[in-house]
Amino acid sequence: MQNYKKDYIIYAAEQSLKRLKLEALDILQLHSGTTENLDRDDPWEALSILKEQGKILHAGWSIQSFKETEQSFLLDRHHDLLDTIQVRYNLLEREAEKELFPKAIKYGIGVIVRIPLLFGFLTGKFNRESRFGEDDHRNFNLSPEKIEKYLDQLEKIKPLYERYPDQSMAQVSLRFCISHPACHTAIPGAKTSKQVEDNCAASNLGQIQWEKDE
Repeated sequence: MQNYKKDYIIYAAEQSLKRLKLEALDILQLHSGTTENLDRDDPWEALSILKEQGKILHAGWSIQSFKETEQSFLLDRHHDLLDTIQVRYNLLEREAEKELFPKAIKYGIGVIVRIPLLFGFLTGKFNRESRFGEDDHRNFNLSPEKIEKYLDQLEKIKPLYERYPDQSMAQVSLRFCISHPACHTAIPGAKTSKQVEDNCAASNLGQIQWEKDE
């Protein structure tokens, strides 16, 4: 609860400004808060005060994973304050399409897509034998059970990748995300300069015709 108190958020933002030697942060996002924490006035009042004081230029909210529908009511409540939302979204995890994206379009709020490549799963690098160490976050996010489930889902959308034989799986996966009418940008991870170049190139390959049941 402490991290979502108004005074603490303001203090933390001010300390960031001092460390960065800036007059204003381009954007400050409430990150993955629980519904209980975000159903209080404190965090939103903090963003409002910081914005009014010019200490942040834009206010954002990074929605808790797998709570995209549960927390969508908060967008109705705070859309006048928010400039952007960040949301977990990719070809296999599309809960945001149900309520969140229509509301973002309605209110004119920018959407930042996180985990568009599903921790590398949507680049084709893993198979049913893939396993991760206990200290690897993918051990939870890509458990053997989830890998089985995701591979079954991936088989059903294989024709989408086959439609673009000259593009990598990563590029097609990224293009799918940013082709949705609600989405403006995606933030994929990359370990090499080549991956960064390939990811960036996806934005120049044109839109995929987005279909609700693609």
